[in-house]
Parts: sequence; structure tokens; C-alpha cells
Amino acid sequence: MVTDDIPFAQRILREDVTDKVLKRDMTALFGTRNVLELEKIFLYLCLHSGNIIVQETIAKEIQIARQTVSNYISQLEQANLIYISHPIDQHGKKILKSKPKIYIADAALRNAVLLLNETVLANADEMGIIVKPLPPSLSLRGGSFLVHRGKIPPKRHPAKG
Repeated sequence: MVTDDIPFAQRILREDVTDKVLKRDMTALFGTRNVLELEKIFLYLCLHSGNIIVQETIAKEIQIARQTVSNYISQLEQANLIYISHPIDQHGKKILKSKPKIYIADAALRNAVLLLNETVLANADEMGIIVKPLPPSLSLRGGSFLVHRGKIPPKRHPAKG
């Protein structure tokens, strides 16, 4: 079915994601017990895509256990609905304190779930959220790799002697 009615198309996509992917597929693949909690976490991640995600914060806001949040984030990543960007260029204990950024794997999916229309194209903040995850998400379609953010340390040359 082809339509020019964008709000209708977004509602259909949102219903497909929630009904088919989150409720049916995730339940079948991972044995998800509480689909409502999974939906809340996915919606939270849609609202905060591209930001540093602290699982304790999600757990507190949604009022569920942190371990449940961790399990569902792992399932969403395995289902390729999100991807996680881990920090690099950390030394010593700093790496233990750093938090990853989580992105919705497809900006159109995020926009449909949030029922955002084409006005997002005129909003610089929203465009940043849409464009920021593009290179890794495009590469994920062709192969498998780990996404990191930060600066790459310069190569160290052995001392000349």
C-alpha cells in the first residue's frame, strides 16, 4: 500500500513496531515477559537517542529494576533496533566510570514511534539526532563491527636508539 498520508504511514509503522516486533517477535525470540516495560524502555531510548544512557536513570524514571533495563537493552541491541556506542581513549579506572551512548538503529523508526512529522527537518536539534547515527547504521547493514566514540590516541613510535 502506497500513501501520501504521512501521519497514517507513521501510525502504521508505529503499530507494526509495537505489535509485531516488540510484542510478538521479542516475546518469541527472547521470552520477554513484560512487553509494557520493554515498550517503555524503547520509547525512552527513542526520546533520548544519541545521548549517554545511564541504566539506573531509566530504571528510576520507569520504576523497574536496573537489571531488567539491562536485559531489555541487550535484547533490543540483539534485535538490531538499537546500537550502543562505547567510549574510547579512556585510561585506567576512567573506563569503568564512562557510559555508552545508545542510538535507535533507524532514524525513520524513531520518528515514526514518536509520531514526528517532516517539521523535524527544520529543527537543528532533531536533525542532529537524525544524522549523528547515520555512518555506523549504514555500515551495520553491510557487516559487523563495534561502534566507539571519542578520539583515537596517536600512534606511538618506538624510541630511536
